[in-house]
Amino acid sequence: MYISYGEWTIDANITRTRMYYGRMSAALDQFSRNFRLYCDRLTGEEHAFFDAFGIDPKRIFVENTDVTGKRSTSIGGYFYIFGRFISTPSQPSVSVSELIKNGFSAFNKDTSVKIGSFNFEFQLESDPYCDIPDDMPDECICVRFFCEDMEWLLPEKCRGSVRVRSRIDKLLSGIAGRVPRKERAEKRDKVNAARLLAATII
Repeated sequence: MYISYGEWTIDANITRTRMYYGRMSAALDQFSRNFRLYCDRLTGEEHAFFDAFGIDPKRIFVENTDVTGKRSTSIGGYFYIFGRFISTPSQPSVSVSELIKNGFSAFNKDTSVKIGSFNFEFQLESDPYCDIPDDMPDECICVRFFCEDMEWLLPEKCRGSVRVRSRIDKLLSGIAGRVPRKERAEKRDKVNAARLLAATII
């Protein structure tokens, strides 16, 4: 099924994506539990974006959070879509060293898709900050998302935060010596590793 948002067009395998997330258990960490409550308040436009790709937002991985106030928090995360790109935005082809030399000017073109309070970023396999582990099945697309002001809905107090790592942070850390994606995947927390392992049997 062809799905288009902005300059992105994806031939999405909705059935396979639903199977992937249908075999995952919901994470129990504090920010994931709060995000699930927040999902009950998604606008029709926001819910339609997730539904278009067969994504249950209550099962996606939430990470990199930063408390912005007593009643709100900034969150990031990612989810996987099975399918392939049909068309993508044009971007300059530059190396990491060239990006640094030119002051990261290649990032001037924003290719993210804004839906309601979310920003979604489709990642290409060639992206230097791509988050697809080597042990994921073929034809898998990673979509990162960010929500700058998510209401804190849990009755309990937020116990902490982890600041969001920017693209530049990721690229700079890679200059010192890039870690293979498979090795990075193995270092993910145990909950996420278990969820990925369950999905690879599809």
